[in-house]
Amino acid sequence: GLTEGGNNTAIGDSALLAGVSNFQNVAIGNQALANTTSDSNVGVGEQSAISNTSGTFNVAVGRSSFYYNQTGSDNTAIGYQSLFGVSGNSHSDNTAVGYKSMYGVTTGTLNVSVGHSSLLDITTGHRNTMLGYQSGENSTDAAYNTAVGYQAMRGSSASGLTGDGVNVAIGYSAMQAVTTASNCVAI
Repeated sequence: GLTEGGNNTAIGDSALLAGVSNFQNVAIGNQALANTTSDSNVGVGEQSAISNTSGTFNVAVGRSSFYYNQTGSDNTAIGYQSLFGVSGNSHSDNTAVGYKSMYGVTTGTLNVSVGHSSLLDITTGHRNTMLGYQSGENSTDAAYNTAVGYQAMRGSSASGLTGDGVNVAIGYSAMQAVTTASNCVAI
């Protein structure tokens, strides 16, 4: 546990366990920030940010949120398993709010995802903004897209939107089941 750091709060079994000289971390919950050796992180909820080692300025609120990220920084994960990730991968500059929002992220960056299962399957995609229940779900490497609405830009279960799309979808199911599209607007 902590032997030198300062301005930390750790509440819960194994919370902030690996910290030796950390500063300005808040870990609340069983194993929250358990492997963190860096500064300026927040983990609230059982196993929130459990794999984080050297990432900084991360906020994880919700059970198993921000679970696998190890070194990525400047992320915000709010909701059960939001920004859950994949073992051995790290990502930075993402915001995920909602149940399993951005669940499958590997190295994707600069994404904003708000809504239950929004950008659920994103892996390497970047610079996407998805607002709404299941918006952008099934998309893996899509980039430069904006979707607002229930299931907007949601791909089929077999394939989601891929590649640099530069697309905008606004409204109920707008651009749903589209796999490849560029420079499109759907309202």
